[in-house]
Amino acid sequence: MAKLYIGNLGNNFTDDQLAALFLESEKVASVVIVKSNQTFASLGCGIVELDDDCAQGVIDRLNGKDVGGAKLTVSIIKV
Repeated sequence: MAKLYIGNLGNNFTDDQLAALFLESEKVASVVIVKSNQTFASLGCGIVELDDDCAQGVIDRLNGKDVGGAKLTVSIIKV
């Protein structure tokens, strides 16, 4: 499984809105908006876990895409 960092999301972006960006990728395992431990407010980024074989296609499709007036940053999280 690959984990992707999705950055430059609006502070009001929800897990459901992030998941909607990945409707074309049927191999998504999880979608999470990263939130502050203290305020539980969005930190403007998310993590998506999906099959390795579709990760690069998702990056190519979404990196730089305008969503709500901001261009997304999408990259693989190297562990």
